[in-house]
Amino acid sequence: MASRRTMRRRPRYRVKARRRRHIVRKRRMRNKKRFRRNIRSTRMTSKLPKRLKPRKIRMTRDAWGMLHSYVDGIYRKVSGEAERLRRKDRRPSIISSDVQSALRQVMPRKYNRRPTYSKTR
Repeated sequence: MASRRTMRRRPRYRVKARRRRHIVRKRRMRNKKRFRRNIRSTRMTSKLPKRLKPRKIRMTRDAWGMLHSYVDGIYRKVSGEAERLRRKDRRPSIISSDVQSALRQVMPRKYNRRPTYSKTR
């Protein structure tokens, strides 16, 4: 037979308190997720220049800063415009056509003469 310790049940009020804690934690996580949504674009901007820079090319700090600010500015404009288009069409995520049309709106005329195609086509 099982010992008395294992047979003993815990009072119900403790279980309810645990459930309450679990619900409160879920609410906090939802609030954090809402806050994170606004930060996502800034996370990607810091990674972009690192991907662009080849290892063998040396750049001064001034040149690196200019490259970073240029890419960062373009990325913010394009991502903001693509996000606006996504909301307008009520889609769950940004698709390639949103990015293409955002590029056409943000970039000057000479850059959007030819449409940009994805590599899979």
